[in-house]
Amino acid sequence: MRRLAVFSLLMTLFAGSCASSVTVEGDAGRVVLDDHPKRIVSLSATHTEILYAIEAGNLIVATDLTSNYPAQAETTTKVDAFNFNLEEIAATEPDLVITAFDFQGEVSGLEAVGISVLLLTPASNLTDAYEQIRILGDVTGRDSEAAELVS
Repeated sequence: MRRLAVFSLLMTLFAGSCASSVTVEGDAGRVVLDDHPKRIVSLSATHTEILYAIEAGNLIVATDLTSNYPAQAETTTKVDAFNFNLEEIAATEPDLVITAFDFQGEVSGLEAVGISVLLLTPASNLTDAYEQIRILGDVTGRDSEAAELVS
């Protein structure tokens, strides 16, 4: 019986150590995900380009209408970031939405229906741009690719 209890405890500890939650700081606060996202909607051409540059383009399921670089971005499902439609975004079943603006309460609207949102407002200098690359590397599990891009 004691062996079973020890085994059970070890399995619980092992399972807990395998959980890989992801926490990043965005401009609307902390974003906590159970794991790295597998389905991303990018509502910012800048962030779309960064995601492709850090080899996370395969995670993108939809982009805004202005995301046209690299060429692969043109083949994604398109959503209108400036005429925000919550149902349109939710239909893509994202794990994470990345946006540069919160014009119409997009962040709170998405969060209200259980969709995680990472707000990264436009960088005003190179240091801020590098930080956004690092944040996108962290959230996607592409830390080394992001560090390489920054260097």
